[in-house]
Amino acid sequence: MKLPHAVAGLERAARQGAHREVWQVIRAALPLVLPGKGERPRSGVTDLVALGVEVAGWAGARGEIAGLVPLSRRSSSGFGRQCRRLHDYLVRP
Repeated sequence: MKLPHAVAGLERAARQGAHREVWQVIRAALPLVLPGKGERPRSGVTDLVALGVEVAGWAGARGEIAGLVPLSRRSSSGFGRQCRRLHDYLVRP
């Protein structure tokens, strides 16, 4: 399955009330799909992070995600902005 299709399915599930379960999937998947240093995000990753921001709010999620912090600081792209939003939400006081 391609990541954009998976993101669409996760979004549908979250909107139908499975936001905690969807958050668990996103939290587990992000460290595996985030780009490494010098790499660009592959198709669907930005959408997955953006969905993560929304679903984290619904689920009341907290805590850092491995690999997200360096990404949240180094980019002004849409992907970088979404990473910062998610990181800031997860570590808020």
